[in-house]
Amino acid sequence: MWVPSAPAQTRAPETFVVRLDTTKGAIVIECVRDWAPHGADRFHALVTSGYYDDAAIFRIRPKTWAQFGIAGDPLVAQAWRPRTMPDDRFRQPNVRGTIAFAWAVPNGRTTQVFINLRDNRDTHDKEPFVPFGRVIEGMASPIRCSMNMARRRVAGSGPAGRTRCFRAATSICGRIFRASITSVPPGSSRGHLSSSVGTAWPFPGSRTASCRTSGGNDSSSRPRTTSRNRRPRTRARERAAATAPAGQRPG
Repeated sequence: MWVPSAPAQTRAPETFVVRLDTTKGAIVIECVRDWAPHGADRFHALVTSGYYDDAAIFRIRPKTWAQFGIAGDPLVAQAWRPRTMPDDRFRQPNVRGTIAFAWAVPNGRTTQVFINLRDNRDTHDKEPFVPFGRVIEGMASPIRCSMNMARRRVAGSGPAGRTRCFRAATSICGRIFRASITSVPPGSSRGHLSSSVGTAWPFPGSRTASCRTSGGNDSSSRPRTTSRNRRPRTRARERAAATAPAGQRPG
């Protein structure tokens, strides 16, 4: 089977802005290379190569984080899967709105990223998950999806449960139909990020819900990479994908 090769990774600009046009609204992210050079370089390469186009927002912990990063084309996902990158030194806290790569093993980050929907410093900084940017516009979109996910309270264990969670997250949170490098939107309320993210934004708290899966360190409260790299267009594909491990520790 022919598998497309992943493009060579180049150095990203010191700061750059990414726009994610999703079926639930646009999300604008400003990235700072100084925060996480390897992470910023990889994210820039993935965006410019079209990797995130037609990718699902496939995993969510209500009011905690939202995760995406499996290409809609299984062959493209397969080409990038072995391309791990070195860990970055931890520099910025996981406050609300920051974005970081999920990981399963040290020096094992590849393509999956998550957005912190609240201040997650207590749990995520000690891993550590290393932010490389922050949402400056459109934060309401993932939060709204998160609230809808909480109200739906999808749960389950094993392959069938993971499939239900995957389908529910995708239907509620939608897909990224285009990711592109752009400029800071006129009149942005956040403007450019400084060298530090500063204080955390408050999040209105209430009880949370999540997709709960079983097994080892497969905790729903922590983002993790998942081994699924096929887009479940049919029920048969979804069942096949669910037989694979749900993921490892958000290592």
